[in-house]
Amino acid sequence: MDYELSLNLPQDDHGGDPDSFSAHVARIAVQDGEPIALGATGVTLIVGGNNAGKSTLLKQIHARITSGWGGSSGNPSPRLLTTLDVATTGTRADVFAWLASEGHVSEKSIVRNGISISPSVVNVVWDTSRAQGRFDKIGQAFTLAPNARTRFNAVAAAPRRPDVSDPPATDLHYFEDDPALMAELDEYTRDIFGVGLTLDPLSGSLILRFGHVNVEAPRVDNISHEYRQAVAALTPLEKQGDGISSTLGLLIPLLAGRRPITLVDEPEAYLHPPQAYKLGQIVARIADRHKIQAVIATHDRNFVAGVLAHRDASPTVIRLERLGDTTAAFAVDPQRLREIWSSALLRHSNILDGLFHRAVIIAEQERDCVFYHAALESAGDLPGDLLPSDVLFVSAHGMGGIPEIASVLKSAHVPVVAAIDIDGLRDKVALRRIVASLGGMWTETIDKAFTAATAQFRTVRKPLTRQQVLAAVASVLDDDRTKVYDIDAQRAVKAALSVDDPWASAKLHGLSAFHGDRPAADRLFAELAEQGVVLVPVGELERFAPSLGVAKGKNWLPAALEASAHELDAATSYAASLAAAAIVAETRSAPA
Repeated sequence: MDYELSLNLPQDDHGGDPDSFSAHVARIAVQDGEPIALGATGVTLIVGGNNAGKSTLLKQIHARITSGWGGSSGNPSPRLLTTLDVATTGTRADVFAWLASEGHVSEKSIVRNGISISPSVVNVVWDTSRAQGRFDKIGQAFTLAPNARTRFNAVAAAPRRPDVSDPPATDLHYFEDDPALMAELDEYTRDIFGVGLTLDPLSGSLILRFGHVNVEAPRVDNISHEYRQAVAALTPLEKQGDGISSTLGLLIPLLAGRRPITLVDEPEAYLHPPQAYKLGQIVARIADRHKIQAVIATHDRNFVAGVLAHRDASPTVIRLERLGDTTAAFAVDPQRLREIWSSALLRHSNILDGLFHRAVIIAEQERDCVFYHAALESAGDLPGDLLPSDVLFVSAHGMGGIPEIASVLKSAHVPVVAAIDIDGLRDKVALRRIVASLGGMWTETIDKAFTAATAQFRTVRKPLTRQQVLAAVASVLDDDRTKVYDIDAQRAVKAALSVDDPWASAKLHGLSAFHGDRPAADRLFAELAEQGVVLVPVGELERFAPSLGVAKGKNWLPAALEASAHELDAATSYAASLAAAAIVAETRSAPA
């Protein structure tokens, strides 16, 4: 072949097959933790709370791959990446063939994706430095790592080639040469933004324009004035808003460059939630269709949901968790992610947001979440330098929903705490399930304290006879049987038929209702909090503001917030105890 002769390659490096060469990040380890395997193709998502090191990890992966033999990828601080294994296939001859397949020879070097690579670099990398995950300029050629600046540059106009036979020298040249590739980019643009793209065939530079021409394209040797005007009326892509420019600045090189490894930080930047969701689907589709390994650091649940929604997606998900000066990486069980997506309740909840927070607090109802979050923001300094924004509150829609949500989040190594009304103590079996789902232990100390503290409430309630039911209803309704059976009458009947509930006093008076063995109750509350279950000491949510004069229900929360009940000592103290339990859970989840 021409490149073999032009480069004067030895006979052993002749006859390579470009399709036999591939490269992917096989394993990484963070701060000497357990190595985590990455899928050879498809999407790997790196998630975690603020300042966990997601962007830093991507930069260090790229710096290692593109560093040379005997060189250094710098002295990064903090040093997160401690192990990087890059797997390759093919021979050295196949590497030369791959470089030449989409490149050209210039001054005894092969230029691919704008990178000039001499045979001596290929020799050193293939014989020596690739074992260390260092690929020098070859790594620059097969790795795409678009940052915010280069993503905007990718949508700019490109110079046309001096000769029609010249190989592609820019990303847009690939779309000029391949109508199917241009159609694919147009399809994705329409999916995300509702408007397609046109590659301007007339201007002195290659320009992508936003929209389509509604005039039939003429022959190239007979361009009509009408067609020229229609093309000129379309706005150049580089003059569009940041969301369009940033997104297409990712998709254009991703489709054009034929690079097996892509490292992307915050692909969802500048996008609205539905667009971020669509982009997640599309990136997963491109990675699957073109056999690309896309390693992506993201802060957006919508992008993650879009990746999961791709029918063939089986992403690798790595959660970074930072505790002090230490960062740990955990592989998230993909089966648990699929369970989230298969559950309509979980899929449409905010549970995926938990991947991006230091801790999640699960409460029984949505109004509990709102009030406790407001109290947390009013609680002042929190333990472990925790910020209110570091904590996500998730509603379980009842105590029975807590174990499912907690177990999913724990499988993703998210520290989880449960905020439960005091009558959660009425069901020991359910409470033990919650403790286990949080990663806690139902100890002998807890069991003894539970038995002693709740003894006074375990009284046998005598059921009503039918005669008593008839008498109770008659006592409410017999005053005037012609009246409408309205809401007040319904409540009166319900009250008349109620059987005395020993837990009612606990919900009404909180801890002070435990007069049978108060020391045991105090021990029980403290021990459960250590295991992640923080009982409401005043009984239930509404007892944080008992004198509002608003009935329990949907009107209570706005009235309580308006009255600043979340700023009272009882509420802020409880919020602080939730934060303390979150720090305990975070410490428990950290590697030994």
